[in-house]
Amino acid sequence: MKTKVTKDKLWKGIIEDCFEDFFRFFYPEWVDKIDFGRKVEFLDKELEQLMPESVDNPRYADKLVKLFTKEGKEHWILIHIEVQGYRDKHFAERMFIYFYRIFDKHRRPINAIAILTDSSPGFHPRSFEYSFMNTRLAYDFDTYKLLEKKQADFYLQSDNPFSIVLETAWGSLKAKKGIELLELKKKVAKRLFQSGLTRKKVESILNFIRFYVKFSRREKENAFQFEKFISEIAQNKRTMATGVTERVIEALKEEAIEKGMKQGMKQGIEKGIKESIARLLKKGILPEQVCDLLDVSPEMVAEVQQQLMKAGEEEE
Repeated sequence: MKTKVTKDKLWKGIIEDCFEDFFRFFYPEWVDKIDFGRKVEFLDKELEQLMPESVDNPRYADKLVKLFTKEGKEHWILIHIEVQGYRDKHFAERMFIYFYRIFDKHRRPINAIAILTDSSPGFHPRSFEYSFMNTRLAYDFDTYKLLEKKQADFYLQSDNPFSIVLETAWGSLKAKKGIELLELKKKVAKRLFQSGLTRKKVESILNFIRFYVKFSRREKENAFQFEKFISEIAQNKRTMATGVTERVIEALKEEAIEKGMKQGMKQGIEKGIKESIARLLKKGILPEQVCDLLDVSPEMVAEVQQQLMKAGEEEE
């Protein structure tokens, strides 16, 4: 069974993969005080225990991060991160509950930030207040509401790759039509490939772009056009070895099966798979990689290779 790639998983993954960039984006004045030479620890399991998920308390995406400062060997702080994608009247209260439970357990300095990715203009909780008789409480936390941002905001730190992540999420709120989504994905992907990042980080952010901004099932052509665009710029920039992604492979497999159903199952599927093999080989994918990606035998790939070579000789 295929695992669904949800937005909360994407946020958790990208924050973890690009945490130093995340921290530099939101807290540039604190960067010099943090010892990034020491391991950054993600205490997500602990966070789940402090606030178990339930029907009344659905979890979107949250992280608890342990950072060491430069003040001393065992001086560390905690960063509580919430990514909230829907309107919730109890959100501020939940942020406070997280805070006091984390503080009660660790008794360490804590900073909290909420990234609001919802599409509700009037929803922007910034604090939790409590008052009863002579008791008063006010808990403030940092917020970053994507809907309230302008595109220029993501270029204030244009050299920070996390700004590409945020622009992607922001664009998904603004673009509604398929062609608009395609242009958005192309724009941020092009920016990503021009950033000079490591291959690992490029792949991580590219996966966020690919799966966060989704095309509908009827827009397979847009999905394929995006992957084709990625393949072309990746090859030009020589940042990725193959220029082919799992999404492309999946599309090719589906296409092969669809053709098979039209042309008469066994023979049709085989023909569709061979066409997919040919397309990958033409893109410069190595034969052994084609075998792994499409789960086909080396003999079938070799057969298609010979057919392509023969066709090339005839053209000459």
